[in-house]
Formats: sequence, structure tokens, C-alpha cells
Amino acid sequence: MNQAVIMESYSLRNILCVEENLGILERIGSLVMLPGTGWATRENVARFYEVPSKTITTVVIRHGPELN
Repeated sequence: MNQAVIMESYSLRNILCVEENLGILERIGSLVMLPGTGWATRENVARFYEVPSKTITTVVIRHGPELN
């Protein structure tokens, strides 16, 4: 798909965003959260994103203020 078309078309961007968000919402169910907290362990987040646990640690260190 041509980037210029996406940039110029609000309706196309909206469709693409909605479809992407629905896919994300479907995946959220596989993220195991700590009961009653809305939090997940580093290991659960790593499993969800299919990355090593160390990757999650690195992201938190680099972007801690933004995540907080």
C-alpha cells in the first residue's frame, strides 16, 4: 500500500487503525495479569511479546519514565 495514500486518506487510516487495534485486543487475552492489579510479571510480558525476559528489562530501563 502506498504511504501517500494512507497519509491523505483519513478513512483509510481509521480502517487500518481499527483493524490493528482489534487484533491487539484479541491478543490481550493471552497476557496473564496478576489478579486484581492490572499488572503482569516480566516473564509473562516477555512470553506475550515472544521475546527474552532480558528484552523487557532493557525496555523498562531505557523507557522507564515514559512507562510510568
